[in-house]
Amino acid sequence: MNREQFCQWLDNPQGRILAQNEAVFLKKVITLSYTQTILQLGCLGWEDKFIDCLAYRGFIVLDDCQWSCQDCIKVDSCVSQLPIASESIDMIILPHLLEFESNRYQVLREVERVLKPEGELIILGFNPWSVFSMRQLWAQATQKNSGHSYFISRTRMINWLRLLNFEAKSVAGFDMREIATSYDQCVKNKSSSTVSAYAIHAIKRQFHIIPLQPLWGNSRQVALNSSNVSALTSK
Repeated sequence: MNREQFCQWLDNPQGRILAQNEAVFLKKVITLSYTQTILQLGCLGWEDKFIDCLAYRGFIVLDDCQWSCQDCIKVDSCVSQLPIASESIDMIILPHLLEFESNRYQVLREVERVLKPEGELIILGFNPWSVFSMRQLWAQATQKNSGHSYFISRTRMINWLRLLNFEAKSVAGFDMREIATSYDQCVKNKSSSTVSAYAIHAIKRQFHIIPLQPLWGNSRQVALNSSNVSALTSK
């Protein structure tokens, strides 16, 4: 499965359930403000399920295809070389992008570069141990034209983010069998190994190096209490 096939698969019954469950999570974690800019890398086609693209103009979709919602602001560009200034974006969404991106490490480095300190990152990914992922890997191994995908586990993704100074704020799991009715239900499924997909909501931390100062100076100093001071002054 490649990314184009994935976007087509979202029109299937299982794909529509997954999209609706992920939209429940996204609507909860995305806080809209007219002073911030939200960047999504990779089109989905159902962006209007979790954000009002027509009313909110700070939402931008960057991809080299045209599958996104019609009301979105689109930028045609490669996701591994972002034409965006460093530390200029408040939130970035990666919706099932890294599974189909051969240069995924470069994408994460670019995300870290353009995101502001304390900016937010949301990653949607497939659980590599689910039945869905196993079927896709089998089809990939047996069919020459099935496309290429690389499913990344939630634990490995969090470790990658930690190397880039990202801190996971919350995680969630999504099923394709039933529609989630609330954000709490998605978070409750985070520890299940049978979920088909997961989400990671992370924060870019900026750590400042504080130089250590010596506790004592080069010359020795004697600490005097009030009784010693009065004794010395009386002499």
